[in-house]
Amino acid sequence: MQPLDRLLAPRLLEQARMLERLNFSLRSLLPAPLGEHCWAAAIRDQELILVTDASTWASQLRYLQREIIKQLNAEYGAEYGLALKKCRVRIDAPRVVREPARRRLALSPESARTLQRAAEATTDPELRAALQKLARRGDRGDE
Repeated sequence: MQPLDRLLAPRLLEQARMLERLNFSLRSLLPAPLGEHCWAAAIRDQELILVTDASTWASQLRYLQREIIKQLNAEYGAEYGLALKKCRVRIDAPRVVREPARRRLALSPESARTLQRAAEATTDPELRAALQKLARRGDRGDE
């Protein structure tokens, strides 16, 4: 397998690294709740494109855009030749991280038989019912 820097064009990789650093700086530059809802998406023709997930955050970003440009130019101007003149704010759908569906562990037939024997040997009716229910999962073979 080839390293990532060989697969991607060097210019594209450099731009991705710069955006990553800009996003890190944005989070430290902006007030706590705002920084968590904002990220730098691109830089085109001396224009920084910021994306946020709600109109309330977009309003705050527009209010702070001059200060953001000033700070980022000061921090990255020499290193990346950054000379931002404008800032555009876009609203995008919230980033939702979905957890994968939980899969039940399979119960082997042998484990099912052991649970069934334990249920038969138990005098407590609630425990017996719970053990029998677990044992039936092994009978289905689909879980």
